[in-house]
Amino acid sequence: MAVKEAAAVAGPNLTKLHPKLKTISRNLFRVAKALGFQVRITSGYRSYAQQNYLYRQYQAGLSNYPVNPPGTSKHEKGMALDILSTNTEALVSLLTSVGLSWGGPSDAIHFEIPSGQAAKSPRLNERPPGKAPVKAYPDNVKSAWAREYYDFLNRPPVFL
Repeated sequence: MAVKEAAAVAGPNLTKLHPKLKTISRNLFRVAKALGFQVRITSGYRSYAQQNYLYRQYQAGLSNYPVNPPGTSKHEKGMALDILSTNTEALVSLLTSVGLSWGGPSDAIHFEIPSGQAAKSPRLNERPPGKAPVKAYPDNVKSAWAREYYDFLNRPPVFL
């Protein structure tokens, strides 16, 4: 298998998702467990190359689920998730209740932000009234000491 193809079948990329899908993916396991079923996110954001690889697999009859041609998938825009569940009916009910649309019986694992809804979602730097701003850090800056170091490196210059 080529390097590009190996990347196409690696774990789901959840870092380049729309903010609404990032929130859903962070909380989905806990909520599903509380509701008595299990989930596994199998796909999130896909690059053009990853989408092309999966589409070729689908065309060759090696995929159980439909795959859109590269350039046409919401996965390439970070607007879709593929999720396996031990209770599809409960998962569909849960995710449609928070505004996602379901791929239906022919694509039972596919959930996406409907067209037109992405523009209505709040921007990353917006916050509800009365809430203190939350500083945004790059994805690789996770621990408290890393945030302090990041702040130190990115502080405004001090002129004496």
